[in-house]
Amino acid sequence: MDRTLYNAGGCKDKTAHDAICSASKPQTQVFRSDWTRRDNEADMFVKMVKRLAKGFNFKLCDRIRFEDPETGKKYL
Repeated sequence: MDRTLYNAGGCKDKTAHDAICSASKPQTQVFRSDWTRRDNEADMFVKMVKRLAKGFNFKLCDRIRFEDPETGKKYL
């Protein structure tokens, strides 16, 4: 029996089970020394968008997501 499927009261809690399982997955880390020139440009782009929004007194409500047309790499 999978203990993460049940809450403290002994009832099935699929939402908590899914959250625990996804949180326990190992995360892939990319160190800045492994970044390419294009990754550095993408990082600068995100910082510029954040500063631009702040400069116009806007608040970003979600993550900035975009794709590099040259490499097809998606930045999330």
